[in-house]
Amino acid sequence: MSIITNETIAAVEAELRRGEKAEATVEKYIHAICRLMLFLNGAEVTKEALLSFRDEIRKLLRDQTVNGYISAVNAYLAFAGLEHLKLKLLRTQRQPFRESERELTEPEYERLVAAAKKQQNDRLYHILITLAGTGIRISELAYITVDAVQCGRAVIRMKGKARVILIPGALKKKLTRYIQKKGLPLRPGVSDAQRKTPGSLQYRPHDEKPVPGGEGVAPEGVPAQPAAFVRAAFLRRGEKPRPSCGCARPQPTGDDAALCHVH
Repeated sequence: MSIITNETIAAVEAELRRGEKAEATVEKYIHAICRLMLFLNGAEVTKEALLSFRDEIRKLLRDQTVNGYISAVNAYLAFAGLEHLKLKLLRTQRQPFRESERELTEPEYERLVAAAKKQQNDRLYHILITLAGTGIRISELAYITVDAVQCGRAVIRMKGKARVILIPGALKKKLTRYIQKKGLPLRPGVSDAQRKTPGSLQYRPHDEKPVPGGEGVAPEGVPAQPAAFVRAAFLRRGEKPRPSCGCARPQPTGDDAALCHVH
C-alpha cells in the first residue's frame, strides 16, 4: 500500500467508521488523505515525500491545521502498515488571548441577522439566532430538532460525549413558528430515527458568501462558534447575563445550572 489510490482511501474511510470516529473527523481525515494523494501524483509514499507535503501545506495553513493533516496522514500510515513513516506533530503554543480579527462583534452579528431578513432567507435567519441563542457550534445544528424545540432542550452527542443545551423561551417561540410555517408537526414522543431538524436548519458552505451591498460575513466566513464571540462582546460591554433559560420548569441550580449555555 505504498501508493495511495481511490480504493485505498475508501478502505481507510471504512476503517475509520468501524472505529466509530465522528462524521466530521472522518470527512477531515479523508480530505487530508486525498490532498496527499494529489500531491504525490501516483508516486510512492516515502518519508521524504511526506516531509515535502508537510512543508508545502505549512506555506498555506496554520500550524494547528497542519497538525490536523498530520494526524490524518498518520492514521493512513497506521492502516497501511507504514508506521515507521509517521510524522511528528508541530509544536504549537496555546494562545492565551483571542485574535481580534476572529471575533464577531455585536454590530456584525446584527448586520448578519438584518441581511438574512432583507434577503427573506428564513432558514439562515433562524440558524443565526439559534447559534447566538444557544452557544452551539455550527456542526451541532443538527441536534436542534423538532422535539428538542418542543421540550426546550437538546442533547448534543459528539466525540463520545453528551451535553444538554437549553433553548431560551424567546428562541423557542421563534423556532416553533418556523416549524409550523414549514408544516412539520409538533408532537411528543418522537424517536431518534424520526427526528427532523426544523426546515432543514443546516449550515451550508454558500451561507458564508457575502451578501449584496457589502453586508454579511467576512470573506473568511462564519466562525465555528460565532455565538461565543457575540456573547464575549456583550459581557465586555457590562451587561449582566440573562437568568432565564426559557424552560417550562424551575430555574436550574447547582450542577444543572452549568448545563445552561445561555448567558
